Amino acid sequence: MSESKTTFNDEQQAQIREIIREETSTNVSRRGVLGAAGAGLLGIGAGAYGGSQRAAAQEAGSGTIGTAEEPLEAIYVDDLFNTTDNISTDSIQNNIGGADIQTAWDGLVVPVGPGLGMDDAIDPNSSSSPVQDAIDSINVASGQGAVLLPPTTVQETGPLTDWGGIRFQGHSSDAGGSEIELTGSNPLIQCTSANDRSSYWDGIQLDGDGASQPAMQFDADPAGFHIGRLRIDNFTPGSDGVIRFNGGAPWASEWGYVRIGTGCTGRGITTVPATGTPGSPQLSIGCFEYYGTGGNTAIYDEDGPDIHIGALNIGGEPSQAVYCDKNFSRRLSIGWINFDPTGGTHPNIVEMQNEGQVKIDYIKNRSGVTVDSMVQGEFEHGNSIIGQLANDGTVNNNKIVIDSAPNGPNWYFGPASDITNNTGTDSWYALEGAGTTV
Repeated sequence: MSESKTTFNDEQQAQIREIIREETSTNVSRRGVLGAAGAGLLGIGAGAYGGSQRAAAQEAGSGTIGTAEEPLEAIYVDDLFNTTDNISTDSIQNNIGGADIQTAWDGLVVPVGPGLGMDDAIDPNSSSSPVQDAIDSINVASGQGAVLLPPTTVQETGPLTDWGGIRFQGHSSDAGGSEIELTGSNPLIQCTSANDRSSYWDGIQLDGDGASQPAMQFDADPAGFHIGRLRIDNFTPGSDGVIRFNGGAPWASEWGYVRIGTGCTGRGITTVPATGTPGSPQLSIGCFEYYGTGGNTAIYDEDGPDIHIGALNIGGEPSQAVYCDKNFSRRLSIGWINFDPTGGTHPNIVEMQNEGQVKIDYIKNRSGVTVDSMVQGEFEHGNSIIGQLANDGTVNNNKIVIDSAPNGPNWYFGPASDITNNTGTDSWYALEGAGTTV
C-alpha cells in the first residue's frame, strides 16, 4: 500500500526556509527545538511526522518542501527532522543548545528526554514543586534526561530527590540567573539512596530565603554527583552546614565551582561520620568559595569522604578556613587557601586534630587579616604535610603552633623558626634546606 506524502502550504515552507537560512548563516542549530516540540511548531498535526510519514515527507523533495531553485532546503530538511538529532542528555552534554531551547520555553521548567516534548514543560506559577515535577516526568518516561531551568527564580518546596541520571542545566549561577528558591522545611537537594547515580548540576543558584536547614544533604553515597557551577545563598543552618554529608557523601564525583555566598550563616561543608564501617567515597572540588557570616568554618571535617580541593577562597566572616576533627581518619588535600575574611582576630586558618592525612600545598594570609596562627595542631594530630605559608597580614604567635603531642609525624616545607612546639614532643619536621643540592 502506497503511503501518502505530506505537503506544506506556502507559510509552512517559508518557515522551514527561514530556519535553514538561520542555521547555515549562524551555525546555531534549531533542530533540537523542532525535534522536541514536533512539527506542531509549524502547525502540522503530530501524526504527520511519526515514523513512516516523516520518511514520506522527506521523499517529497523539492516538489513539496523546497523548490528547484532552492534544492538545499529540500535536502537539508531530511536532517532537520532526523530522529537521531532530537534533544537528549547526550546532545545537551556535548552540544548544548540551551539558549535556543530556553528561548522557546521562556520562563518554563523543561524536562527533556526520550518520550518528552513541549507539552511536558512546566509553568512554575502553576506548581509548588516544578523542578521535582520535571524530575518525575523524566523518571516516568525513561529515567534519563535533562531539566532545563529558566533565567529567573523558580520556587520549590523541596526536597529534590530521585534525580539519578538527570542533568540540571541553568543559565548562570550568578545572581539574576537560574535560581531555585526553597519554600519548604527540608533540604533543597537531598540524597536518600545510593541509586541516585550520575547527575550533573550546572549554572544554578540555590536560595534558602533564610532557611535553617542545609541546601544539600547526603544521607547516602551517590556515585557521580557532579557540579559545574553552583552558588548557594541565604541558608542559615549553623553547625549543620550549608552542605551536609550526613553519614553519606558523593564518591567518584567532581565539582567544578561552588560558592557559599550572600546571607549564609553556618559552616560551608560539614561532614558527619557514617555509622558502621565507612566506605571510601572520593570528591574532587576545583574551586570552593566561602563568604558566609557568623564566625563559622568553611570546611568542618569530622570524618567524611576523601576530599581534594584545588582552590579554597575565604572571604566573609568565618572563624577559620578548615577544621579537622579528632575523629577524622580520611584524607584531605588542598592546593591553596586564600584567607581574606573581614573583621576581628581569627584563632587560626587551619586547625588539625586528626589522625588522618591532611596535605595543604600553600596558605596565604592576606594583608589586613589578623590570626593567632596559620596552622594549629591539637589533640593527637599526625600525618600532615604543609607546604608554603605566606603571610601578608598579622600573625600574633607563630605560623605553626603545636599545643598537643602529635600521634604521628608531620612535615613542613619551611624553616623550623616558623614552628612553636608547646608539647616537648618532637614530631614535626621542618624541611627547608633538607636534601642534597645538585
